[in-house]
Amino acid sequence: LDGKGNGPRYCPSLFKKVERFPDRSSHNSFLEPEGLNTDIVYPNGMSGPFPEEIQLKIMRTMTGLSNVEIIRPGYDVEYDFVNPTCLTHTLETKSISGLYLAGQICGTTGYEEAAAQGIVAGTNAGRAAGAASRME
Repeated sequence: LDGKGNGPRYCPSLFKKVERFPDRSSHNSFLEPEGLNTDIVYPNGMSGPFPEEIQLKIMRTMTGLSNVEIIRPGYDVEYDFVNPTCLTHTLETKSISGLYLAGQICGTTGYEEAAAQGIVAGTNAGRAAGAASRME
């Protein structure tokens, strides 16, 4: 329970919210259905490094959730980062030949941008494996 995980850039963990905003008496959470044919609900905004029994106590303090049960406990997310200047324009790492990176590890926060990087990195990795010229 060290709270070192940063969580996604725009969705800080509950631990980080409490740490950054200690004056607030509450923090938002959104209950999101997991699908059309299930009763499972995801408590968005409740990620954190807490043990399952603490998560259950927190959840049961929320209005309407006094009898809630946890199916899968939440967890804290930690992201690694590679400085994009360590990559070529093909998204291959300069230090390890044949290793291509894309998405969050490159500092990308947008889904579309991450997807586009994945296409470029994947195409170039495939082309390199087949000795074809790379795409930039």
